[in-house]
Amino acid sequence: IMLPFTAVATFLLSYCAESIQNSELISTLSNLRNSTESLVDQININYNNSLLTNEIGLAVTQKTNTDEILSKVIEIFENRLDYDRGIVLLADEDRTVLNYRAGYGYSDELLALVKNINFRLDNLESRGVFVVSFRQQKPFLVNNIDDIEEDLSPRSREFARLTGAESFICCPIICDGESIGILAVDNIVGKRPLVQSDMSLLMGIASILGVSIRNAQLLKSKERQFRSILQVMADTIDARDPMTSGHSEKVTEYALGICEELGVSSEYRQMIQVAALLHDYGKIGVPDAILKKPGKLTPQEYKTVQKHVVHSQKILEQINFEGIFSEVPRVAGAHHEKVDGSGYPLGFKGDQIPLGAKIIAVADFFEAITSKRHYRNPMYTDQALKRLREKSRVHFDERVVGAFLAYYRRRHGAKKISIAS
Repeated sequence: IMLPFTAVATFLLSYCAESIQNSELISTLSNLRNSTESLVDQININYNNSLLTNEIGLAVTQKTNTDEILSKVIEIFENRLDYDRGIVLLADEDRTVLNYRAGYGYSDELLALVKNINFRLDNLESRGVFVVSFRQQKPFLVNNIDDIEEDLSPRSREFARLTGAESFICCPIICDGESIGILAVDNIVGKRPLVQSDMSLLMGIASILGVSIRNAQLLKSKERQFRSILQVMADTIDARDPMTSGHSEKVTEYALGICEELGVSSEYRQMIQVAALLHDYGKIGVPDAILKKPGKLTPQEYKTVQKHVVHSQKILEQINFEGIFSEVPRVAGAHHEKVDGSGYPLGFKGDQIPLGAKIIAVADFFEAITSKRHYRNPMYTDQALKRLREKSRVHFDERVVGAFLAYYRRRHGAKKISIAS
């Protein structure tokens, strides 16, 4: 009797042991499968985040203006990412306030609220998440705003309540070790929880933003310096003779008006602006006795004055203009050429004359005859417009004259002007 019982017991024990081993094996395989799936999911997330970060990097490197950079990033956020709302705040020049610069997902009412709230950086007692993140250069991930309610100032709690933020990520935008702004996203109640990979993605994007914004700021600063130098150069000519003061600015205004009517590109318009501002710079080499002479110039004196365009071109050629601006010297040097070939210094005609020079020629002529000079009084506007029409197709390009007349009529409310009248 004992023998069969022992055999059965042995069998049962072996079976149980095998079952336990199989169960453990199944559990191990299940855990391994889950871990593998999680790892694959994380790899996919990291890969997609890398693609997105690269896409944003390529997009913003093509922009040289801060607003254009932010607009592009927000557009990608709205179209590609699973967040209800996004916002970018940048510090002002004095680094005292964080100001709204771009965002998406906000209603008109909330957007007005966000734009009007000042996130003070100069208040040492401020405990707002944006300000703390900016100061400490530290990101924050919060899935329940109630968890940090005690750490917030009453003003921050009220802001969170008004915007309806439930979970959010806030990242500092840093460049060269200095905070320049804040990038934040948030979800409203019921949305998926935010995770570490979301924060890693935003930190990567924030670093790209920081470099791009700083480069845009440096370009803007250099452009301001460039423009100020050009303005000083133009002012040195006007300063020689108070009677012609403001001539370059007025010619530039007219030239840009013509450009607008002709629909020329923004880049070409900027080139015209520089050329118009400096078109008479060569007059720096004309003696005052000739430049300010109250009477009629002698033939020799007139030849001396004519040389100012050659001097302008030679001087401007010494400036390292690049791209479209490389045309500035040639355009400035040809603004006294006439379409019938009777101009100077080279007697170019028709299409030999750059469009920019034709534009400045019309602007320069109208400004000159409507302003007082040492040797004559200004011409009345009606007379000047008539004279300009008479010169069309002879001295000046007909299309350019038409554009000026359209601009002048629109700007000054004059009656309809016809070239043929």
